[in-house]
Amino acid sequence: MAQVCGGTSFDLEYSHKHEAVQHVLARAADTWAARGREALNVDSVIAVVLHIFLSRWSEFGHSREEGLTLEQWLPLVGTAQEEAEALVSPMTPAKQVAEVLSPLLSEISFAADQWSLGNPEQPPSAHALNVIRHILFTHKFTKRPASAKLPKTICGTEKI
Repeated sequence: MAQVCGGTSFDLEYSHKHEAVQHVLARAADTWAARGREALNVDSVIAVVLHIFLSRWSEFGHSREEGLTLEQWLPLVGTAQEEAEALVSPMTPAKQVAEVLSPLLSEISFAADQWSLGNPEQPPSAHALNVIRHILFTHKFTKRPASAKLPKTICGTEKI
């Protein structure tokens, strides 16, 4: 009988995507903290995040996308709306795309406002990532739920 060691290729791909988004969010937080709110467009950051989470990556090993910095990603993506429409199933209604983009914009805008006060870890970028994962999973854009141990909102009523 064969035994499986380690996770599946799905687990590996998701882990790589999670790390890539974590790096993007940390860089965005650093940028807003150092240069202010106008230094970076929230919609562009969301577009990068959507592109990373919703596009297909290699199941086996590293993909080119993993090593890209936020600055390298930005010219490769369109708006968040364009990325979502291009990468979700053609059967996904436009209303569902809007239902995902609205809370993403609200949550990440709130985080960007907080980061622009000078502290790139208030709120922690890991919390912002968990919020993104929660929104995408809730709307069935991804198959992996957010961590139950981290907040599912930054600007909502849930305590961080």
